[in-house]
Amino acid sequence: MLRRISVVIAGCLLAAVVTHSSNATPVVTNSDAQKYIVLSDTRVDVVINNDLAQTTVTQHMFNSSTKSIPLSMDIVLPRAAHANSLSAVINGRAYKAVVREKATARSIVSEARKKDRFAALVEENDGILHLEFSKVLPCSELSVTFSYIQKNSYSDGEFHYSFDTRTEHVKATKKHSFKMAIEVSCTAGIISAGSSTHRLEGGVDGKIAEFNVRDITTTQEVFEFTYRMDLKPGGARDNAAR
Repeated sequence: MLRRISVVIAGCLLAAVVTHSSNATPVVTNSDAQKYIVLSDTRVDVVINNDLAQTTVTQHMFNSSTKSIPLSMDIVLPRAAHANSLSAVINGRAYKAVVREKATARSIVSEARKKDRFAALVEENDGILHLEFSKVLPCSELSVTFSYIQKNSYSDGEFHYSFDTRTEHVKATKKHSFKMAIEVSCTAGIISAGSSTHRLEGGVDGKIAEFNVRDITTTQEVFEFTYRMDLKPGGARDNAAR
């Protein structure tokens, strides 16, 4: 059964309870979690439609401690990006964010903590999503999935997309897997697409381009991707891009 996380966007609070229940990768901010939470794999899916990009990030982790620990994370969104979904699987249960008034969300979480039930908070302030989970059970797995939408920049005849691949303040397993895929669809033909920072596998077929990103790790800095559309001078897309 899918449970709900209550959310407050731009000053609203995301609250999740056991009746409940997404820069780039999350940054773990509390000391216990930095010590015991281990990252096992990361998946990034980018879907671009003309000049708009939706990025979805999923990270799987586990609590290597023999005790329950709290977990807090910050997700720094790219400039002018907006979060549009967040879900989590914690202690074997699935949760999805829903909007609640801040006072209501705080009340829900406060009551859950009094009863030693699982609770979660998520706030968005100035482009930073702050997540708090009251407890992650010992030796248990968890995953967090979030997505955001942004408008790609345009210069020198190309659209530009970037993603910060670094994962900070969380340990990764030696077998940590980092996968990233990009899908581009345009109303005009795609003349070219590529990356100056990473190797891509895939190609362009008319108005569609699909790629898998190779050799991507959490220790590199920024993945850069550019694509060029066959914009007609003075046309609607050309004007929109400018």
